[in-house]
This record gives sequence, structure tokens and C-alpha cells, in this order.
Amino acid sequence: MKIRLLLLLLFVSIGSFAQYSTNGLIAQYGFDSGTVFIDGANGQSFTQNGTAMTQISDRMGTASKAIRLNGDYLTRANLTAGSDITYAFWVKTSTVSNDLKTIIDDSQKNITTNSFTGFQTGYSIMLQQGKIVANVRMNYEHRFTGGNTVATKTLTSGLIADGNWHHVVVRFNSSSRSGSYSFLGELYIDGSLYQTESSGITARTLPVFDTAGDVAIGNNRNNTLGANFRYNDAIDDILVYNRALTATEISSIANYNFCTVIENDKLTASNVTATNIDVNVAGTQAVDIAYHDISQPLSSAIIVTNVAGGSSTSISGTTAKAYKVYVRKNCGSGSFSAWSPAVIFKNTGIPTYVKSDATGNNDGSSWANAFTDITTAINESYAGGVIWIASGTYKPHASSRDVYYTISKENLKIYGGFAGTETALNDRVFGANETILSGDLNNDDVNVSSFVASYANTTRNADNSYHIIQITATGNNLLLDGLTISDAHNNVSATERGGAIVKDKAVAKLTLKNCIIKDNLSRNDNAGLLAEFELNNTTGTRGALLVENSKFINNMSRWGSGIYSFVRANSNVDITVANTLFDGNITADLSASLKGLGGSASWFRVISNGSDLNLTLVNNTYVNHSDIGTGEGLNNFTKAVVAISKGAGITSTFNARVSNSIFWDNIAATNGSKSRSITDLYKSPINSLTVTNSLDELSFNDDSISSKTGNINSDPSFNADYSLKGNSPAINVGINSAVIGATDLLNNKRIFDTTVDMGAFEFGSSAIVYRSLSTVANNGTVAINPNSTSGIYADGASVVLTATPSAGYEFDGFVIASGSGSFGLLSSSNPLTITMDADKTVTAKFKLIRHQLTITAANGTVTTNPNPVNGTYADGASVTLTATPDAGYGFVNWSGDASGTTNSITVTMNADTNIVANFSATASISDLDKLSFTSYPNPTKGAIKIITAENIKSIIIYNLIGKEVKAFKTKDIDISTLPLGVYILKVETENGKIGIRKIIKK
Repeated sequence: MKIRLLLLLLFVSIGSFAQYSTNGLIAQYGFDSGTVFIDGANGQSFTQNGTAMTQISDRMGTASKAIRLNGDYLTRANLTAGSDITYAFWVKTSTVSNDLKTIIDDSQKNITTNSFTGFQTGYSIMLQQGKIVANVRMNYEHRFTGGNTVATKTLTSGLIADGNWHHVVVRFNSSSRSGSYSFLGELYIDGSLYQTESSGITARTLPVFDTAGDVAIGNNRNNTLGANFRYNDAIDDILVYNRALTATEISSIANYNFCTVIENDKLTASNVTATNIDVNVAGTQAVDIAYHDISQPLSSAIIVTNVAGGSSTSISGTTAKAYKVYVRKNCGSGSFSAWSPAVIFKNTGIPTYVKSDATGNNDGSSWANAFTDITTAINESYAGGVIWIASGTYKPHASSRDVYYTISKENLKIYGGFAGTETALNDRVFGANETILSGDLNNDDVNVSSFVASYANTTRNADNSYHIIQITATGNNLLLDGLTISDAHNNVSATERGGAIVKDKAVAKLTLKNCIIKDNLSRNDNAGLLAEFELNNTTGTRGALLVENSKFINNMSRWGSGIYSFVRANSNVDITVANTLFDGNITADLSASLKGLGGSASWFRVISNGSDLNLTLVNNTYVNHSDIGTGEGLNNFTKAVVAISKGAGITSTFNARVSNSIFWDNIAATNGSKSRSITDLYKSPINSLTVTNSLDELSFNDDSISSKTGNINSDPSFNADYSLKGNSPAINVGINSAVIGATDLLNNKRIFDTTVDMGAFEFGSSAIVYRSLSTVANNGTVAINPNSTSGIYADGASVVLTATPSAGYEFDGFVIASGSGSFGLLSSSNPLTITMDADKTVTAKFKLIRHQLTITAANGTVTTNPNPVNGTYADGASVTLTATPDAGYGFVNWSGDASGTTNSITVTMNADTNIVANFSATASISDLDKLSFTSYPNPTKGAIKIITAENIKSIIIYNLIGKEVKAFKTKDIDISTLPLGVYILKVETENGKIGIRKIIKK
């Protein structure tokens, strides 16, 4: 009786899974109430270990049809699969953790973590970071050494920890063919193949991963896993096969009675602008897409149905927004999957937020839901993206020195200095809320003052990041603004170059503003910013390096410590450094064989032919530098704080201008000898180097300088922060025409009291006032120059607005409203120049273009439809004209801006139009044409033959206004003397019949 009952239970269980193939099925668990642990295939049941497990509703919502482990685990006796095994099962979890949490295990692991040791083999299916991780380790005899060898393979899915049921299929297979051995792993998620791992194995024997021993759910067979490494969430409907399942079988299992949620990683964004996002759908399956403004609920979403796999749909709007976007599949018969978790796509200009202590959704959509690390924000951004980072210290990695913030997307803008409450870029409080990107991974740096001691400093030389920011060849036009970038320690090798920021030579443009680059060190060249150029752009857009309102402090290397920028062949580049403080940077010898050169603040070079470099250094302050290296025979007369040079024999063009800058208290030797401010080191001078209105205690006494004007050598009289005291000789002695930017290093007005000061700070100046500009344009657009992406301008700035109407519209003036006023000034100027002396809203007005229709109709009338009162029509309007002759007249044709012989025509109004309706004093052609005859040739140059059985009485030729121009009485006529054009030929027979034809004289 017990056997019969067991068989009955088996039949019931297998029947409930009849949609699954039973071919090769070696185990099946439905976890249904009453048969929770029974194997529906071979009667080998699971044993529960613990009492916390609960039965829950399954994916169809049926109660007590699935289980949640809750810390319990299940075991069963050995499962023999040989060299091919496939698991299919369902999971539901919201757990995202770095720990590898075992879901299913058939391995020899016996420690507290999910790691293999020694020569242990087997396989585990786990959860890590919310993703399925399938791991297998095989044992085999190595083909060449004959030794016992193991190989490990891993498959990883996308995120499935979203609180929804997901179907997982994992297959492991080892095989041999003609003496060769190989491994195949496959991972399916929700019926779709996610990853394949296929590789050959150098073996003499078939690799083995099937081990003798229990199979466990939620633990390993030896019950040694720590609590953090056990899967505790929901699982259901486990099927185990000793063969591969076909894609059709997998899809059937995944979709039977359930329409699975599609992962949102099927969606990507492209063609992102301020008003458009193309949402691309991966794969081949048609799906529905929903999207809504991130501030709105899902119920407000716009749904786009039946978007084909491999295609895209566009999200378009009039203003930049962030959107939540979802995907679902249509399972037929009115059945749809649930919507996927949202993916966030943003128009350009909408920030992605980073805040180290954010506790919300951590999706980057707001300060509350900010990402907590910068790397995620960079990875989630796309070209043109904007990242806002709140104050705090951020590190590229917890422990790996060779992991950096890698920029591989163009036009990224990364801003720091936020408190974490701002809604506009201009809300940042200058100088507060420091955002630090630090290479001090262990947070234990104790910095020292000399290069040699710093290089050997054990608080940083074994654990600090080699670099902080690495800009790859595809990361063009990066903006870094408001960041402190510190504590890189590059001792990676004898050849590794650069320190904190390293730019690939193919990157054409890089901008740093309001940044602090400090306490970085490099064994070789440059510790702060390394900017190499090789662009091959001699006929294209020039490359550009712009450094504004920044600080380079205490950076150490053997040469070019603060900024090292050099230009290779066939590259046209503009380099500008303005309103920047260089303080205490060092170049020195590292050892007797590793000599230092110079350019502690900067070295700018051209090293190959065919290039053109313009260098501008304006309103910078250079203090406390040490250029004490002894390489290349350099001495106090050749070393310099700023090196500007060309290589020997290089014919490239290099021109430089230094203005409004201060060089003070910089040394060239350990005995305190003063360093020259600018030289070409041991290289060759450039084409032109002019120094104007600047300060140097050695009076810029170097032969590489071709022109000096308005310079002084007096003590600049600094405050402790290198701003100027009231008695400074550097006040009001700069040259205004050289100024770059509206603010000094303290964000105060750059020009105060009529004339700009020397150096990075403006004495007596106050914070600049900013004004906001917004534009409104319906039925057209407004171009803004200069175009501030934030809409913020310095007080007094001039902005040019140019209105462009949409098709069918014309410009009708600007309305300029200032402050909060609802009324504004009117202007018909286009382009329009406005002065930003207040917050302003400018509305561009456009009106429909209208065209005049003029009709001439003698001896008849013409009606129009539509028939406006003023006789004007919108651009592109269609108008139907109908000609009606007066009594005794017939309609002949249309002329002017229309043609044709039918009395009703339609014209398109795309300009002012004049149309003439022509009527003849004779009856209309259709009324008179009663005679059958032939005339040829037609068109003709002159001769025409008339063929008819009737006797001719007369032949008359009329022009198109009904005037007789020729008459004949024979069937052979000649019109060669008539002008080119269209005529009416009238034939009358002796018995009174009349025939009419149109003829063409060519």
C-alpha cells in the first residue's frame, strides 16, 4: 500500500509537470504542499535541516507551492550525472551582497566560504551582487605533464535580485572528440541564453566535475558554510537533466503558465541630446516599453507597444528630463509580463548624483537616491552625461592600486563641491564642501616634504593608487570641475608615466576648472596632470587643454611635476593655464642613476615636426618650488619653474605668451639659490616667447624669452594664502586684454578697480554675481552664444540670441522679461544681443507665414476653397480654384503661376501667387468638339496635315486668349511663322461640323 501511494504521488507530481520533457530527467522537485521534498522523477527526496523554512505562493500566486529557506538547507543523496548536467529552477530574491551565497551545491567544498581548496572539484550555483554565478571545477590529467590538474569556469548573469520570480537554467558539459577535450557551460535567464563559456582543455583524460556525495540546497554538502554564504530566499520547481535542453524546451519551461519579467538590461540608450533619447531593444523579441518623468508614478507612463527586438523607439520632449523606462513582453492571449524594474535614462544636462552616504535607491536619480561611488556613476553615464558629486572622500578601489576612475565616454562633465542639497550648479558654495578623489586607499598617509623620502614613505608607497583618473582615447572633451585629486603614488615601474590624471594622446580636449591637484608623486615624469597630444589634425579642429582657477600643490616627480604637456607630430593644439596657483611642487633626483630635470610647476614641449602649439599662461602665481635635479648638466641658469621648449632640430611652430603672472621664492638648488622662472632647460627655444606685465625676482633673465614688456621684480607682498596685501606692487599693473575668465582664484571678479592685478588673486574684489537666462520658443528655436549649459552667466555678460523659425513660420520678435516681471521689452532684432544685468526670460515669437493669392479672370469668374476674407493663406496650404466662364465664353486654360486646361485645379501656397484664368469668346473646347479628325505631327515646327473624310470649309488657328492668328482652307497647313507656344486649331466642314484640337508650335 505504501508503494502504491508513493507511486501515486509520483504520478501526480510528474503529471503536474507534464509541460516539461521527461527525457533525461533525473530529478524533479515542485515543493508543493503535501509533497514538498518528494523527487517526482526518481523518488529521492530532500531532507530539511532546520525549522525556519516556510511555504510561500509560487510565481502564479498559488499559495504553498514554493519555499523560502530562511536559513534552513536541504540535502539529498548523490545525483549521478556523468559529464553532462542541466539544472532548471526558479528563484525570487532581493538580496544584493558581495558574498557568494550558495543556492545549489554538488561539490567537495568544505570551508566556511564558497571557495575551492587544493584539488577539490564539483559545481555550485550561487548568488552574488544580485546576479546568478555558476561555478564549476574539473579534474583531469594534463596532456603534457601527466600531472593531476584542475580547471575552473564561471558563468555570471545580469541582475535578477528585483523581488520578482526568475527562471534559471545552468548546463555544465565536458566532452571529447578525436582525442581533444573541451568544456561547455551555458546560462539561461528567463528563457533566453545569457552567457556561453566554451573552451578547449589540454588533457589526456575527460575532465570530471561530477563528485560522489550529497546535493545541497542553501549550503554545501559538508554543512560548513558560514551564514553569510547561504542562500536564504525563495526557490521553486527544480528540474535536473543528464543532457542538454534545447532552446525550445527551455523557453517552454520558462513560459509555461507564467509570463516572465524581462531584464531591463535589454534596454540601452543612444542618440542622447537635450530633447531626445533613442531607447534600443536588444535581442529579437518584440516588447512593450513604458516611460515617464522620473518624478511621476508608473501610472503616468506612456506605453509604446510592440517594439521589435533589434530596433528602437524615441523619447522626445521640449526640455531635458530624467526618465524611468520599463520593458515587458506580450505573452499572447492578452497576457503580459510584469514591467521590469526601471532603468533611468537622462537627456544631456540632467545630472547623475553621487553622495557617499546616500541611503535611498542608489540609482543616481537624486541626492536622496544617489550612487555612493563615482565608478558606478561613470559607468552608468553615457556620452554628454553630467555627474554631480557631494562632499566627501572617494577612492577608485578599496585596495587595488591599479584600478582608476576610467573615462571612456566623450563630453562627460564631472562636478564636485556640493553639499548634497543643490538643485542648480550655481547653488554650490565656492570653497566649501570639498569633494576629494583620493589614492590613499588605506587612509593612513603621513606626507613628508622631500621627493626621496616621499617616494620611500611606507604610509603610501605600497598601498596608494598609481593613478586617480585615466582618460582613454574615447574620453574626449572631459570637464573636471570642483574636485580635489590627491595622493597618487606612481612607483609601478621604470617606464610608467604620469600621476594623478593621465590623458591618452588621442584625446583632443580636456578642461580642468576649480580643481586642486595635490600630494601626488611619480617615479618618472609628472605627478599632477600628464597631457600628451598626437592628433593628426593639421587641417581640422585644434586640440585644447584648458586649466582655469585651480591649484597644483606639493606634487613631486623628476620633471614636469605639476603639468607636463607635450605635442607629437602633426598636431595643432592650444594650451591655456589661467588664474591658477602653483605652490611647492618639486623636481629632484630620486637616486644617483635617476636624475631630475626641471619644470616643477610645468613643462610644455613640442617634440616632433609638423605641429603648431599656442601656449597662454595668464594670471598665475608660482611660489615655493624646488627644481633641484642634476640631470643633463642643468644648473641654476638653465633650470626653471616653468619649462617651455622644442626639441633640437624640430621645425614645428610653438608660440607662447606669459601675462599678469607672479614668480616668487622658487629655488634651483638645495642651498637656496633662486631658480629662473622660465627656460628651455637643456632643449631648444621656441619660435616666440613673450612675457608681459609679470613679476619675477630675477627679471625673466633667460635668452629663450624673445620679448619682455611691463615686468617688475619687487616683492609681491603676499598674504599667507598668496593673495595680495594692500601695499603689493602687483595691484592694478596687469594688462586687461590678456585676461581669461570672469573670476579670480577666489571666485571674485577678475578685474576690479579698472585694471587687473598680477597673479591668481584680485585684491579688493568681491564675489561675482551670476544671472540666469531662460528662453522660450514655440514653433522655432533659439541659439545662444555663448551657450551656458546651466543657463548661468556672470553679471554684465553679453549674450547673443538667434531665432530660427520652424517650417511654415517666420520670426515675429523677441520679448525680454527681467527678474520676476511678467511683461517685457519688445525687440524685432534678430540676432539680438542682451546684457545679463538681471535674471532674464526671453521669448522668441513666431507666426505662421501667409501668402497672397491674386486671381485675374476676364470674361468669367474663379472661386476658391478655402476662401479667407483677407485673401492670404498659411504657408503650405492647399487651395482649389474653379473657373466659370461668362455667357458666350468658354474656359481655355490657366496661366501665370498655374497651368492646365481643366477648369478646376489645386495649388500649394508656398509663396505669393498670381494666377490667370483664360476664357475664349467661342464656346468651350468640350462644347464645340463634334468632328472626328486627326492632325499630325503635333508638336510641330510648322507643317500640319489634317486627315478627315469630310470636306473642309475652313481651318482657323487661335491663340490662348481666343484671338484668330491664322486661317486656311486646305488640309495641309503651315504655322512656321507663329511664335513658339500652344494654340487652338478649329476645323469646320461643309456640312457644319466643328472639331477642336490643341496644337504645339515648337
